[in-house]
Amino acid sequence: MLGWSYHSRQAAPGQAAGALAVNVTSPNDVGPGTLREALFVVAAANGKANVLIKTRRITLQTALPPLMNLHGLRIVGEQPGVEIDAQALASGPVFDVIGANTSLEGLVLRNCPATAILVRAAHFHLQSSTIESCDVGVDVAENASEILLEHNRFANDRVGVRFTAPNRDTVVVGNTFLKNKDAGLWAVRGDSGTAAAPSAFAKTTSTAIAAAS
Repeated sequence: MLGWSYHSRQAAPGQAAGALAVNVTSPNDVGPGTLREALFVVAAANGKANVLIKTRRITLQTALPPLMNLHGLRIVGEQPGVEIDAQALASGPVFDVIGANTSLEGLVLRNCPATAILVRAAHFHLQSSTIESCDVGVDVAENASEILLEHNRFANDRVGVRFTAPNRDTVVVGNTFLKNKDAGLWAVRGDSGTAAAPSAFAKTTSTAIAAAS
């Protein structure tokens, strides 16, 4: 986490100028106005894209397409937050982040049989979200870097946040870990160093912090 510029990565309020805006208005798994349709649209966009989820609850039946946009993607749940129930998924992550410069905000992911968010790209930002009753909340792959996880809640997961390898320039700050079964934060030790900011530990409740060599 050394060398990471925290202030430079904070999202500016509102949508980026000139960005494509796609609204999600349907709670269904497939069809017009759904999250699935929005992800296909933004993946093909020629510039930055914003997805605003306006429905209160989405129940997934099948895996979503990966999150990617060559220019940057921001997905925001309209206040007071959007619940995404993944109980029906057979396997795989709810969000598979394969595109750089992706941010998620104001989401509640619940009941994931596997991973809620798999990060396989650089410049990922998760803010003001809840991941609850999942196997792994956020799984950060070896090729990911410059990750910012701030002001999120991880509750009743097996593992809240897992770093499978040392990741460059990563910050975990101001998060709450509650009643996670194996570990709130699981990290691999390495020369580059992957460790949480002190405020993340200060807000840890009824959980274990694990590290592996």
